[in-house]
Amino acid sequence: MKKIYLLSILAVTVLLASCGHGGQGELVGSYNRKFKNQRIPLGMVYIPPGHTPLGGSDEDITFSQAGPSRMTTIPAFFMDQTEISNAEYRQFTKWVRDSIAIVAMGYPQQYMMTQKGAAANALGGEKYIDWRKVGNGSSIWSGKGKGANAANASQLDNMYYSGLDALPGKKEIDIRKLEYTYGILNFDKAALGHKDPNSKRQDYIDRYSIAVYPDTMVWKTDYSYSQNDPMVRGYFNHPSYDDYPVIGVSWEQTQAFAHWRTQLYQGVASARKMPANARADYRLPSESEFEYAARGGNTKTKYPWGGPYI
Repeated sequence: MKKIYLLSILAVTVLLASCGHGGQGELVGSYNRKFKNQRIPLGMVYIPPGHTPLGGSDEDITFSQAGPSRMTTIPAFFMDQTEISNAEYRQFTKWVRDSIAIVAMGYPQQYMMTQKGAAANALGGEKYIDWRKVGNGSSIWSGKGKGANAANASQLDNMYYSGLDALPGKKEIDIRKLEYTYGILNFDKAALGHKDPNSKRQDYIDRYSIAVYPDTMVWKTDYSYSQNDPMVRGYFNHPSYDDYPVIGVSWEQTQAFAHWRTQLYQGVASARKMPANARADYRLPSESEFEYAARGGNTKTKYPWGGPYI
């Protein structure tokens, strides 16, 4: 017992000595490495934190309480300066299109990342597309890229309209097959079941497969008795409308776009060795955030966008 007692005292002494190293015996905290990020994401503006009244600020019908104003505190965030354009959303659809094509062709080496040594071990055997080699995807679909062959080109036949769905003399991609698959951790589910000893992390992961091509038929369905056929055919793809807002995108498609944009940004952030907790996630703004940004610090206007006299 005496030996065990002495060894225990020695262990505690060594432990206390090691804890005091570097902090002079004081609690100094454990901090992540220094990180300074003053770069505003491209096309976005910085919205500083603050508090603002939300809701109606004009006279209301007596005792109706239809739109009571409430004070809300908003943390800082970045917000797109303009709506997402056709060109920006088209980058997403083409990324999905080319990803599906490369997988269908069996991951041709000319489009894949090549790593050696420690970098290859870090990938853990996973295959990653080198988007610098893919470019605008023309080499994939023309079949004229380096190392391209008839076998690879034939594996893309299933991505085109066929049979009675195809127009005579035209070879068009079946937009119904352009699906983006992703998964997110649902914190609401995790909060309800994380104390269950039988639960697993996979129980809280929501997985989605979303068709990403916008509904161009809204030009017909939203505008009855109108001659909008040219807009159906050309609004999303014609160069003249590149900087116009994308339309015909559902909430589910917007969520998929935000997830893809997050992954696009985090890929570069990881290469630059930015801390994981400093990499921004993209999402839709909440109602409070949108109204706060629209007011621009003006809390006396009748509406968030102003009033009859601004």
